Amino acid sequence: MMRDLTSGMMALYFFGEELSAEPEFVGALQRYYQDVISSSGALQVAPKFLAPLLHSFLSKNGRALHFIFTRLKREIRRIREATEKPSELEKVTLLYNLVASSVDLEYWTPDRLIQAVVGIWFAASHQPWINLHFVILELCRRPEYKDLLRQEIDSQDSMDYQAVSNLPILDSFIKESVRLNPLDLMSIRRKALKPFQFPDGGPQLQPGQIACVSAYDIMHDPAKYPNPHDFNGLRFVESSNGKEKKPGGAEEPLRGTKFVDGSKDFPIWGFGSKICPGRWHGALVIKMVVVELLKRYDFHLEDENAKTHFWWETFQMPYESTRLVFSRNTAT
Repeated sequence: MMRDLTSGMMALYFFGEELSAEPEFVGALQRYYQDVISSSGALQVAPKFLAPLLHSFLSKNGRALHFIFTRLKREIRRIREATEKPSELEKVTLLYNLVASSVDLEYWTPDRLIQAVVGIWFAASHQPWINLHFVILELCRRPEYKDLLRQEIDSQDSMDYQAVSNLPILDSFIKESVRLNPLDLMSIRRKALKPFQFPDGGPQLQPGQIACVSAYDIMHDPAKYPNPHDFNGLRFVESSNGKEKKPGGAEEPLRGTKFVDGSKDFPIWGFGSKICPGRWHGALVIKMVVVELLKRYDFHLEDENAKTHFWWETFQMPYESTRLVFSRNTAT
């Protein structure tokens, strides 16, 4: 469900109203992501000579990607040959802007444009729905926050982009949920292209080796996150007096920071020049879904003791079998 909600919203921004309303196209986008994940996992342990056969079997001969390419080629041709002005919505879609800005037609062939947009889709599609899954789980486990968040939402005159982006309690709750439920225990992966020696006697990397940092340890540092193993949905809400003091005079240095803030203390978006450029979009998608669910429904886990996630290497993945019970919110 979370994947369907976020995929539909992201498809609207990526590809426009018509394509995002086509179930077969959105379904192919979802299957393509699953094809890549399942194939990459299998190819890590399989002999190289089996790679083509495994990929063909797991992706059903690349059926999803082939469908995406065929449909997007028609859409690119329509955009390039259009005689009427695009709608206001179409003008802000990613696909339209890629096509409109590709003045070098010899280089920016339809195939190359599709490779670019599908690559961006793959990079952007997984984190919002997985993070949303854990945000909703935390709301189910901590129902006291639902009313607090509804009060914040109801205090807004309208729910436009600015309003959704400036809900401090919602932002803090999402950031705390992600801090304690990171998609990946590691972050800021970098592959050595040549021999590299870390300073001060650190390890040496050979070409092809990967270095990364422990996002889990960083986000459980008691110097930055007092009581780091406890969930505090208001941890990042800035107090009226600025940084809040804890008993004994200890300051909470990250109070007032935002979910989209990239820093070495919150590395889920990466860091430095390689930080995720789409983090504002991903955060907005999560917030819009949470706002609408809270406004329209009450919800809880069907089985509070059911397993909700599993680990694959350092990645925390949701179980698709997790079931929620929804009921209409009679207060709205």
